[in-house]
Amino acid sequence: MTLFTKIILFCKEINQEVLTPQVNFINRNQLLDITCHCGVEYKVTYRNVIKGIVHCTERFEAYQKYKSIRSGKIIEPNPIICANKSCNKEFFHKTKKYCSITCSLSIRKTEEYKKNMSNSINEVKIRNKTKLEPIICKVCTIEFKPSQSTVTMCSRKCAQEYSRREEYKEIAQRNGSAGGKISATVQGRRSQNEIYFAEKCETHFGKEHVTTNDPCFDGWDADVIIHKEKLAIAWNGRFHYKQLMKSQSLKQVQARDKIKESIITKKYGYQFYVIKDMGKYDRDFVDQEFEIMLLCLMDMT
Repeated sequence: MTLFTKIILFCKEINQEVLTPQVNFINRNQLLDITCHCGVEYKVTYRNVIKGIVHCTERFEAYQKYKSIRSGKIIEPNPIICANKSCNKEFFHKTKKYCSITCSLSIRKTEEYKKNMSNSINEVKIRNKTKLEPIICKVCTIEFKPSQSTVTMCSRKCAQEYSRREEYKEIAQRNGSAGGKISATVQGRRSQNEIYFAEKCETHFGKEHVTTNDPCFDGWDADVIIHKEKLAIAWNGRFHYKQLMKSQSLKQVQARDKIKESIITKKYGYQFYVIKDMGKYDRDFVDQEFEIMLLCLMDMT
């Protein structure tokens, strides 16, 4: 039985009908045209269908509300034609130009693409050099013309001498702490496991005693805070323990975690409880962690 057949059978069980033809089905992440039993036609991914996020359900309305809050308005993506002229396949995505990595790489390997990229890089370098004006080095006070707008010292020797100053170390420490607070407050990604865990806490302890992602510790926050028990819970995903992206610094993440724990426990007197979540959405795992947390809370008191 193919995946598409499973989708059709599953939708029939929940009174939904798939309108997307099998020929146009690419993978389980694409938007499918579905008709609800009430007659409304809408688009939804297979992943959301199996989670129960379908029309005429509370979860669908909550998901639409969540999307409207995140984007300001609900926009269903229109089909895009692959930028690779030899492909011209139609696919759904908000930002991508190519339907696959193969199409993207085939374009990047062409001589025309390499030549255009080289020319654009050279133009930017020339433009930046002509715009920059001579400045005075912070350390040795010698006038020089910087190669980039961010350069403020004439040589590596001056940069190293500046970084050894106590004034520089204090500024770096203060900026690092401020950056950690900003990162903690703007962090909007919450896993389904974390959301389900927070709901269980609200049910057990009462909504008035539980807050989520509240930066109430000098700008630092915790994923779930049970004020009644003075317990701050950190729901740590994989990026707290593994280097997932080049742009992410694992050392910085772990350093911020230590600073956060120190402020919450020493300054505010809250217990700091960490839950390590390295997997996907699993209600049984969350239920188990919630029971363990309750046992640990009994031991703390």
